[in-house]
Amino acid sequence: MYSSIQINGYRGLDSFRMEKLGRVNLLVGMNNSGKTSILECIELLRSAGDPHVLSAIAGRRGEWGHADDPDVCATFGPRPDPLDVSHLFANHELTGKIRILRRTVAETSQPPVGTTG
Repeated sequence: MYSSIQINGYRGLDSFRMEKLGRVNLLVGMNNSGKTSILECIELLRSAGDPHVLSAIAGRRGEWGHADDPDVCATFGPRPDPLDVSHLFANHELTGKIRILRRTVAETSQPPVGTTG
């Protein structure tokens, strides 16, 4: 159980601190005041950066796959680049552009999944 939480630079929360947390805590506030962002931060902390949780958070807010003029691409290879979540933090926004990287097995330093060589 957490006894306090401090959030800096996540979405609209420049600096937020809540102390003396109990087993049950009530978040109350006007619309768009950050209640959901606080819960998302706790969810991210508990998930240890699980990409499925990051995707679920962005999906609930309609942030994945919605752009006026998307530049879409795909990555092929044994290890795709890390998930870009910078738009979740202060002063960053989605651009609607996604890079596509294509690698052959010969271009990578690791064998494809399922091989031993």
